[in-house]
Amino acid sequence: MMNTGKQSLARMRTALCAALLLALCLSVPFPAAAGQTEGGIPATADWQPPVIDEAAAAAEAPWLLVVKIAQEEIGYIEGPLPNQSKYGDWFCHDLVAWCAEFLTWCADQAQQRYGVELLDVILPYSGASNGAARWFLKRGRFISPTGKTPADMKQWLIGADAYLPKNGYIPQTGDYMWIFYDKRSDGAAHSTVVEGVSRDEDGRIRVHVIEGNNPDRVQRAEYMLDDTRHIYGFGTPVKRAMTALRLYNTGDDVVLLCRYLEKAGIYEPPKKGYDTEVTDRVVTAIRKFNKKYGLPGGGMADISTWMKLYELFPDGID
Repeated sequence: MMNTGKQSLARMRTALCAALLLALCLSVPFPAAAGQTEGGIPATADWQPPVIDEAAAAAEAPWLLVVKIAQEEIGYIEGPLPNQSKYGDWFCHDLVAWCAEFLTWCADQAQQRYGVELLDVILPYSGASNGAARWFLKRGRFISPTGKTPADMKQWLIGADAYLPKNGYIPQTGDYMWIFYDKRSDGAAHSTVVEGVSRDEDGRIRVHVIEGNNPDRVQRAEYMLDDTRHIYGFGTPVKRAMTALRLYNTGDDVVLLCRYLEKAGIYEPPKKGYDTEVTDRVVTAIRKFNKKYGLPGGGMADISTWMKLYELFPDGID
C-alpha cells in the first residue's frame, strides 16, 4: 500500500530501481520499469520462465515468491466436480470460479513459507478479479493498456514527462494481469500473474502468465500486449505510474496530492483530516495552483501539475 508520508524521490527511486531488484531476484534478464528498452526484452523464441532466487526475493521483492509458488502449481486440475479446487476450498469452502483465489492462495503460501508480508499490503486478499483490480486502483497501482484508467484518466510512468501511449507499459514479473471477455466497462473477469514478456519477430510483445481456472487447471498462457480487446489492466506490486485527478476521483493519490498542495500553501485540510476524494475544496486548490504557475490543467491535477509539485519540493513531503 502506498504510504503518503514517504518522500516523492523515494517513490521515484522505487520505480527506477525495479530493474535492479529483478536482476537480483531473477536468473533471467527482464526489462526495467522506466525506459523499458527493446534490448531488454528477449525474443519469443529464446524466452525462458524466470527462476526465482528465494532469498533475494524474500529480502527485496517478495511478490516474486507468488510467481515461484504459482510455477510449482502448474498442472493442478480441479475436480472431481466443476470449479472444485483446493484454492476455492481454502478461500471460502465452496465451488467457485477460482482464478483470483489461486493468486491469493499463492500469496498466502509465500507468507507462510518465507515469513514475508504480502496480503492487504502489497497484494489484495481477494476472491474476485474485479475486486482485486479495484484494490490496486485505489492504491494508485493499476495501469491500463489503454493509457487511461476505467474513469478515463490519463496515466504516466513515474519519472516520465509524457503520458503513457496505448500499450506503453511493459508488464513485469509479479504484476497481476486481468482479462475481460465481453466489454471493458464490465470490468476484470479473469486473473493471471505475469511471468515475463518476449518480443515476436514482427515486434509485437507477448505477455507470459500463469493462470488458474482456464478452463479447469493451472497453466502457462500467453497474451499479446496490444490485445486491448481482452487485457483489462495490470496491478503493480510497487507504484510505477501516476494518474491525473479530477473532481470525485478517490484513492491514496488524492491524499498525496492534498499534502503537496498544503505544503505549497494552497490547500488547508479539514479537521477530519486530508480529503480522500477530490472534492470542490480540492478542485479549488488545484485550480489556484495551476493558475499561479501558468499550468494548463485548470481544476485537474494532470502531469504538468505533478511535475511542478515535484520541482518545487524535490525532497518530498515530511
